[in-house]
Amino acid sequence: MHRRPPSSSVFVAPRQVVLLHDACGARVSSRAGCVWLTQSGDTRDVVLQPGESFRLDCAGTAVITSARGAAVSITPPPGRPVAVAVGAGLPAISAPHRGQARSHGAASGRRQTGRTLGRAA
Repeated sequence: MHRRPPSSSVFVAPRQVVLLHDACGARVSSRAGCVWLTQSGDTRDVVLQPGESFRLDCAGTAVITSARGAAVSITPPPGRPVAVAVGAGLPAISAPHRGQARSHGAASGRRQTGRTLGRAA
């Protein structure tokens, strides 16, 4: 009998970023809403509609976001935990006023929370 690894549901708020660290082999499934994901070192952009899933196949970090919000299920590969960091939303993109530059990133005060999936309790 094969034990299925535990999965976790994560709600991705509109424009929020979810990072999956060391997640190669994990399966990401859209349960509700449209999800966009990409992986470190990979030029592909993957878009999942509700009911679709994708198995991460690159080492490193995967980035998940959604324009309108989504519920995703993350199933780690057997025997390996996946670290999940849920951050604040992406900034709205607008044209800067003439003569002003826009800056984004760590200095903008974004917060992150983290957890690890797949560890035995």
